[in-house]
Order: sequence, then structure tokens, then C-alpha cells
Amino acid sequence: EHAVVMVFTDWRQEPTTSDALQMAGWTWSGTIPWIKPASRPRKGGPKQDSEFILWGVKGTLDKTRD
Repeated sequence: EHAVVMVFTDWRQEPTTSDALQMAGWTWSGTIPWIKPASRPRKGGPKQDSEFILWGVKGTLDKTRD
């Protein structure tokens, strides 16, 4: 009845991941940025130290949860 999903993705796959989430029957509820505390440096460019968490619900969101 009340299921929540969280999927980690990077910026390149965010649109495809949100589409896949919805095609699987989930209601996409939003995107949360995640700044990774440790990331691999990238030679000649900025390090890629962030990803995104797409979250969604199946059924309705249980509003009694903390």
C-alpha cells in the first residue's frame, strides 16, 4: 500500500531514470541532491562529487510516518 523507492543516479542518467521509475508504475515525487563526501578527482576538470536521488511512491505516501 505505502511503498517508497529511492534510486541513485548521476546527472547524465537522471531523465532516463525518472522515466523508468514512472514506467514501472511508481509516482515520481522528487529529486534530492547528494554531495558525496569522498569522490574521485578528474584530471583536467572539476571532480564529480554529486549525484541525485530520485524518490517515488507506489500507492499513497504514508503521512503518519516521521
